[in-house]
Amino acid sequence: MPRFEGQSIEALAQAIAADHPSPGCGAAASVALALAAACAGKAFIVSARHRDGDAALGSAAEQARDMGRAAMALAQRDAADFAAVLHSAPGDHEPEHALEADGEAVLSLIADLRALVQSHGEAVIAVMEGDLRAALDLAEACERVQRRNMGLDGGQSGRDA
Repeated sequence: MPRFEGQSIEALAQAIAADHPSPGCGAAASVALALAAACAGKAFIVSARHRDGDAALGSAAEQARDMGRAAMALAQRDAADFAAVLHSAPGDHEPEHALEADGEAVLSLIADLRALVQSHGEAVIAVMEGDLRAALDLAEACERVQRRNMGLDGGQSGRDA
């Protein structure tokens, strides 16, 4: 499986669209979360510059960048752990537990990003509000995919379908 770090969006999309099961929608959702964090980070850093170097916004931008890196690492882990599930021996539940832990980590990171936006969103300048809304929309899409994959949306797990 190729490393996601440093790949172009096009290369990531091609890897997800390839004729093998992994990476799949879990990795794609985490990549969307990384883009959400990037949008939030941009809104914060541009706003900080327009607010005379507002330290709180600068710090929020750095936290968003860290969240983006964490989301990309989770995309990689999800892809590897899903492949391990597919190749695990009957009765070996360790890969399933690892994949579940990946999903929980993604949901936790989404909550952290939302809290960051909640804490600093009002300081974002008007012209950057679209980026902040995009961050929340992308995070919401990631959460829907992740909850479906984990069977937390009231239906069958997307990985069991």
